[in-house]
Amino acid sequence: MQSLQGRTSNGYLEYIFRRTAKDVFKKDIPADANLQYKQGKNRHYQEVTYEDLPLKFVSAYGFQHIQNIIRKLKMQRCDYEYVELMACPSGCINGGGQIKP
Repeated sequence: MQSLQGRTSNGYLEYIFRRTAKDVFKKDIPADANLQYKQGKNRHYQEVTYEDLPLKFVSAYGFQHIQNIIRKLKMQRCDYEYVELMACPSGCINGGGQIKP
């Protein structure tokens, strides 16, 4: 399993996961500990968990994955506590929605 840290713009998934673990479940995840990434159909769809915490996050990139997640949300069949969606694989190079200088 690989971490999404260090990729282009990325998102806030890892930060929110660690903060939720600390604030809600009173569990401090060490900074050097890797979250567990389970790859879905391809590398642009990954479920994120950590040990025995009852948290399940997902990061999905690309329009097809976005459509699938939105469809699950509308049907109330989405079992994630947090969903991170971006159009660009690994996030946009200039950051999300940034105007070029």
